[in-house]
Amino acid sequence: RAGAPGAMKVLFHIQERVHGAGRVRFEWNQRGTFLASCGANGQLLVHDRNGARVHETSLEMRGACKQVAWSHDGTAIAVCQHGVAKISVFELATRTLSSVSNSAVGEPQVISWAQDSPILAAGDGAGNLLLYNMAVRRTIPLVGKHTGAILSAAWSMSGRLAMGGDDAVVTLSTSEGDTIVATDLTAEARQICFARQKTDSPSAGRSPSTLTVNMGGRSLLLLETAEHDDKPFELTFQEKYGQIERFAWFGDGYLAVGFQRGFVTVISTHRKELGTEIFTVPLQREAATAMAVSERLLHLAVAGGNTVRILDLSSALSSRKAPPDRVALRLEAHMGTVEALQWTRDGQILTAASSSGDLVTLLGDLPTLGVANGNRFATLSSLREVSVTDTAAEDARLRVPLEVEPKLLALGPTHIMAAINDRAWFYRLRVTADGTAGPPVAKREYLSEVREAALGPSHCVALCGGTVLAHAIEPSSGGDAAADAPHPLNEGDSPATCVTAVGELVLWGTEDGSVHFWHSPTGRRLDGARFVHPQAGGSAAAGGAGGACSVRRVYPNQAGTRVIVVDAANRSWLFNPVDNLTMRIADAIEPPAAVLWDPADWGLFAMASASSLRIFLHRAHTVYGPTTERLGEPSVGASGELSIEPVDTDIPPGNTAVALTDGVLLSRSNAGAVTRTRVHTHTRLEKASLSTIEGTAEACKQAIQLGRLQAGWELASRVRSRPLLLALANRAKTDLQPAIAIRVYRALGDAGMVMSLEAVADVEDVHALAGHMAVMFADYDRAEEEFLRSSSPGEALQLRRDLLQWDSALRLARAIAPTEVGGISIECAKQLEVKGEADKALATYEEAERDLPPDDTLPGAEPTSRVGKLHVRVKAGLARTLLKTGSLRRGLELAREGDAALARECAAILEGLKQAPEAAELYIKAADWEHAASILILSREFDKAAEIMPKVTSPRLLVAFAKAREQQGRYGEAVEAFKRARSLDDVVRIYLEKMDRPDDAAELTRKTRSTAAATMVAAYFQESDNTRGAVEFLLLAGRPDDAFDIAVSSGAMDVYTEVIAAAMGGEVPDEEFLRIARYFEEQGDKATAGKFYAKAAHYHRALNHFLDPVNEDKCLDEAVDVVGRSRNEQLVNSLIDHLTGDADGVPKDPQYIFKLYMALDNFEQAAKAAIVIADNQRIAGNYRVAHGVLFEMHRELMAKDVRVPSALVGSLELLHSYVLARRLVKSGDHEGAARLLLRCVDDLSRFAFNATAVLTMTVVECHRAGLKRSATEFARVLMDDEHREKIDGKLRRNIEALVRRPGKTEKDQETSPCPVCSFALGAWESECPSCKTHLPRCVVTGRHMVLDDWSSCPRCNWPALFSHLGRMVEENPSCPMCEQTVALGTPQLTKDPAAELQKWVSQTARKPSPGKEEEDEKDGAERAAAASAAAAAPARGGATMAALGALGLS
Repeated sequence: RAGAPGAMKVLFHIQERVHGAGRVRFEWNQRGTFLASCGANGQLLVHDRNGARVHETSLEMRGACKQVAWSHDGTAIAVCQHGVAKISVFELATRTLSSVSNSAVGEPQVISWAQDSPILAAGDGAGNLLLYNMAVRRTIPLVGKHTGAILSAAWSMSGRLAMGGDDAVVTLSTSEGDTIVATDLTAEARQICFARQKTDSPSAGRSPSTLTVNMGGRSLLLLETAEHDDKPFELTFQEKYGQIERFAWFGDGYLAVGFQRGFVTVISTHRKELGTEIFTVPLQREAATAMAVSERLLHLAVAGGNTVRILDLSSALSSRKAPPDRVALRLEAHMGTVEALQWTRDGQILTAASSSGDLVTLLGDLPTLGVANGNRFATLSSLREVSVTDTAAEDARLRVPLEVEPKLLALGPTHIMAAINDRAWFYRLRVTADGTAGPPVAKREYLSEVREAALGPSHCVALCGGTVLAHAIEPSSGGDAAADAPHPLNEGDSPATCVTAVGELVLWGTEDGSVHFWHSPTGRRLDGARFVHPQAGGSAAAGGAGGACSVRRVYPNQAGTRVIVVDAANRSWLFNPVDNLTMRIADAIEPPAAVLWDPADWGLFAMASASSLRIFLHRAHTVYGPTTERLGEPSVGASGELSIEPVDTDIPPGNTAVALTDGVLLSRSNAGAVTRTRVHTHTRLEKASLSTIEGTAEACKQAIQLGRLQAGWELASRVRSRPLLLALANRAKTDLQPAIAIRVYRALGDAGMVMSLEAVADVEDVHALAGHMAVMFADYDRAEEEFLRSSSPGEALQLRRDLLQWDSALRLARAIAPTEVGGISIECAKQLEVKGEADKALATYEEAERDLPPDDTLPGAEPTSRVGKLHVRVKAGLARTLLKTGSLRRGLELAREGDAALARECAAILEGLKQAPEAAELYIKAADWEHAASILILSREFDKAAEIMPKVTSPRLLVAFAKAREQQGRYGEAVEAFKRARSLDDVVRIYLEKMDRPDDAAELTRKTRSTAAATMVAAYFQESDNTRGAVEFLLLAGRPDDAFDIAVSSGAMDVYTEVIAAAMGGEVPDEEFLRIARYFEEQGDKATAGKFYAKAAHYHRALNHFLDPVNEDKCLDEAVDVVGRSRNEQLVNSLIDHLTGDADGVPKDPQYIFKLYMALDNFEQAAKAAIVIADNQRIAGNYRVAHGVLFEMHRELMAKDVRVPSALVGSLELLHSYVLARRLVKSGDHEGAARLLLRCVDDLSRFAFNATAVLTMTVVECHRAGLKRSATEFARVLMDDEHREKIDGKLRRNIEALVRRPGKTEKDQETSPCPVCSFALGAWESECPSCKTHLPRCVVTGRHMVLDDWSSCPRCNWPALFSHLGRMVEENPSCPMCEQTVALGTPQLTKDPAAELQKWVSQTARKPSPGKEEEDEKDGAERAAAASAAAAAPARGGATMAALGALGLS
């Protein structure tokens, strides 16, 4: 039991009884396949790597073994023993044991085989040397090589022998024993070896030439044995380390040294850092009794006491820090201490010898055999056991015990193969009763060593030599040996270099740079899918054995649709067998240790080196064709630019990449353990990273990088980041995924891009779709390439047309659309013409004319066909370019034949060529009157210009022409031209200076209000003594001071005031009005002064002037206007005092009180005043005047949207009933007149002035209308003493008769519906008994209004029944209310009578609210009292003012 926690696995243990108690010596052969050992009993044993004993020989002489040594080729073993002078040599091939000795040489102390020849050197205790050449069986004794015992010996790769002894001398000799050099030491040479010291120059290719000597355990001497003058260098160490026990070289010039006190030091031998300690570690308390370094693994094994520790030097060299150690072996106490250690060359096995005679062999590293197939991979779990793991289920492991240690593994869907040399064993992947795969189902022996192999579902292919052999894995049931025999697949082809299988396909590479495909079910080669190295040219350097194009490895994806090929120059290529497309992989690892395809992501693969993994993504279809890019750390710019910083994933130290599944790397350690590592490109896709917005954004970037666009959309829609969405959209477009791009752009709100993508979303041709996407990226050259590869190459031509790239379009048209050459040539020529290359353009136009089909346009007809229109364009281009190149005659001919547009273009060219007449001619043909006139005027062809000037509108040209005609004395034409040019100042100037037409000049100046023109006219009038004109136009000229002075001096201030507002455009400054007011004030004209003070907003002074007694109350209207504008309370009181007579004792006309309140917008007081005034007129019998006053007040209030007082409405309606009744009497409507008069006599006191006449007319009209009872009733009133004597004599007897014979009948009143509630009431009733609404009355008939016959007077907007209003207009077109004429046909039915009713009722309703009736009655009493007071007043004005006072208005 030799073990410890964490120790290395014991491969086999040879116990002390095998060799006998005591020290045991051992050595592995150079290949590490056999272990030779010999102990105290003189038995020489040879074991294989698994501990199986393959040879056993007893030595001739008994004696403990001193040393065991293998020859360089592993064919012989030399053994020297204590107390024996002979050297035993065992040859494995013949299994013979022979002895080597010489009488001149005593008992050997040390033996050593040369590294490149079968020469054995032995040194004895007296300093003598014996050389034995096993090939010729000859010995050479060399006596006196040293003066003391030879303690150590070592051979260099160049065949030189170094020996050191206790005589403190080290010698360097040839293979014949001749001394080359002898170097004195300071102490005995305990250990010597050759190594390669680190230098400044590259060391690759140089053999080790530095001899290292342990001088007595105190120091190390570095002695350069090559032919140069380097002096020996001695390395000394700190005393605390103790004596040097062992040392070992490793790497590129590094030295590990073990010391007596347990310290281990690693130093560098580079010239610049010679002797510098990389690290020192106190590994143990015991002395370092043994030390060994695995050059392949850079593992240092150090023994001390019964313990073996391992240090990983690879990490220590990079970090320059002491690495952690682990215990590889700890012997039990009875086994003693560890005295010797040795690694096999491959570093897989470490053997330790104990002082008791035990030999323990440890499994340090398993062979790096690993193979994957789909989700499975297989690795060695021991030298004779394979573990098959399913990556989809971590616990699904299958152990496969093997019969031998394999050198090759192959894994298929159902079988695994283990091979060594020319033999192979096949195991079925199934679990047997013992939990393993069971015994092999087939064994096979090939004619030569199996270099590579691959398994399919039922077949195996093996690479033996350069031949690819295929056979069934399991023998057929019939036992047909011929059918089961391997058959070559590449017979007659170049030798194969590698082979692999995927599914039913077999692939192999060849030395000439090819990869072939073979389909196992059909047994046929797929010659249509064959990789040919792009650089294979048949030369020896390119193809052939060892050529740079020779295929080294082949790595197909899971379906075999993509293959990565690695050539002998370590270049990697990606091959598509579908279309035989090959592309080189940029940034590939050269060479890759493995290529792993990820089954979770099509196109994702990784290249592995010894320490890192590099991820690539192959995209089959993109805008830029198939691409392969290296992945890493993605980042997104503000505009959605996706950039990738290449980053590799580290493989765990000491591990080998085996498989890649969904971004998880499975790697195998040297001890067989499997590690799962998520590669850098997938780290953010784990669920844990999606818990935050930042993590989701990073995951989205990785998804976009990996081409997982659906997942990227889901993540980006959660983040809602515009840059991420843009990056996803760009990637979707690049990868030809318009559906994803449409979703993203919809989220971004880019309707234009959505529409563009939807237009091409259904394009099935990949190349056409790539072309459309390239257009969206503005990569037009790429778009053209893709369109030309597609089934619609015409898109490329259309693209160049849309881009106006006519050179490219012409090139494409000649290739794919010859019929379009002519039209495109025209566009190309046009472009050349624009660039100024007229000669080339002319040639291209002529070429286009030749390429076009014949013109099919009839003579004199307009071209309608495409060809005809192209011919027109060609001729136009020829005309232009001919003119530009100097061919004027021919160019003019073509220009005259062309249309107006061509004429204009050619005219411009001729104008540039200074060909004025021809240019003008063509401009006229083109109806370009401006240019033609310009040329003719510059050419002084004024008469020709006059012919076209009526068509010219340019002011500049009209002015130039006018000036020319003015110089010629043709003033009429000049005036007309100046007018059309709107240069009216020049017109005024000519009127005054040339034509003596001042009135025309003045009229035009009044219209233009030009300062310059006004100045000219004012000067003219001043010279002509026209004061009015001078004042007016000086004001227009902005010279009011001059105008004022003239007005004052000439006494024409009335002219000044008359024209100032008009002259100044209505914008007269207040200072000007003040100046005028002061003038009139000085002149004593108070009224005019007040007028201008008012305009200057000096209202106090204005009112004082207006109320001045000198004006005799002639300016009261102006005073009211001033007070109304000022809204000044003081001025209002002053004016009221004046109007009521409080100021001078003379009351003024009450109309002015009314006007004042209207001016002040005090409508309530104005209405009361209007009522008083109207009552005054009514009392005086002026019913029409009173009616007019109330009507105007009513209309004003309605216009101001102010509610009309009920008293005003009642008074107006009563007066209108009387006025209308008189009109109806004349028109013969006796019932209407009677009904209205009945209203009047109900309030007869309002008609006191002619009450008898009103009663008489009422009786007469009632009698005529059939209202007998009413006629009798009012006839009796007339018989009262108050009225009897006033009755017209002609009617008295009739009335008296009516009283004597009273009528008792009464005609029923016609009914009509209430417009508010539809209640049927009398047609002349004004208040509805149902809804109590005071209804509007018809202005024509006095009836109340109805909705279905609603209209209004077009002049005063008073309601009227449409049917009666129309008859009134025909008979008497004067409106009874406003007395204005209504035109025939103007009355219209109201569209919305309900709205009109609502408006009228809301503004004029007389329906009193609760408590309002008493107020109305009080108002009536006050009006009656006012009327009585008026009757007693001495004058009409005084009566009215008294009434106003009664109302509280004064």
